[in-house]
Amino acid sequence: MYNGKNKTAISSQIQIAKAMSSLLNEMAFSDVSISLLCKEAGISRQTFYSLFSSKENVVIFSIQNFYYDTKQVNKTPDCSIPFEEFCRGFAHFIVNNKDYFKLLLDNDIFHLLYHSIYETFITSCNQSCLYMNNVLAGGLTGITRSFCEEGCTATPEELEAYMSKLLIHYNCNN
Repeated sequence: MYNGKNKTAISSQIQIAKAMSSLLNEMAFSDVSISLLCKEAGISRQTFYSLFSSKENVVIFSIQNFYYDTKQVNKTPDCSIPFEEFCRGFAHFIVNNKDYFKLLLDNDIFHLLYHSIYETFITSCNQSCLYMNNVLAGGLTGITRSFCEEGCTATPEELEAYMSKLLIHYNCNN
């Protein structure tokens, strides 16, 4: 996935991501071809492949750039955000984006949320906490999935309580 600073490339990535979201509202992920995605975004296949390696990368890009505020994780180089602040923010992230998560679940691509969260922690935290990053990404993805499967009825405060229990032992400095 392209991570540079070129404004034209970034604009194309955003066009592709918006096209993917639009198509997911109309059809199953498995029915979205690269050709159809390029046509919807108004870009060439060559441009697509210079920016993304797959349509799954487009979904990960969308999560990281439109839905999840990675700045929350990146506040400090050692990943030492106060647990309460992180849990509160992530709980609101889940509730505010429930429709998108239901799309991921309905399209059997919920694992891409895990990948997105894991990538965010891996690039933001100390590399020595790889195992904990996996546990954290899995736990947060599981909480989000349960929220969707149970009809999206939990409040941010309830989700925050679940996350607090998960994160009580998480510390990148160990």
